[in-house]
Amino acid sequence: MANQEEVLRFSLQSIYLYFGLFAFLVIAIADFFSSYQRIKPQLGFIYLATVVVKVLIFSVAYRNAIFSIEKLALIERLSLLIPALFFLFFEVIFMAKILNRKQR
Repeated sequence: MANQEEVLRFSLQSIYLYFGLFAFLVIAIADFFSSYQRIKPQLGFIYLATVVVKVLIFSVAYRNAIFSIEKLALIERLSLLIPALFFLFFEVIFMAKILNRKQR
């Protein structure tokens, strides 16, 4: 079997950095606002809005690097999907813990 080396046409490190920083920021802000009784019941809806904002900011920030590519290879599509799902998984876990936490 021939050794096929795929080269990504975008920076995978910046993709992980974007999703990681955004996830940290969302969780930190949600944790901060969870102490306010007036805001805590709305945190789930606010989180859903941040998911949409995350996708919109990603689309704008990476439109030249990714969306200008006419056809992404399977490895490139997976390289975009895996970090997005990875950090989404951790966001959901931490948001569930924040939302289920009893008031101190």
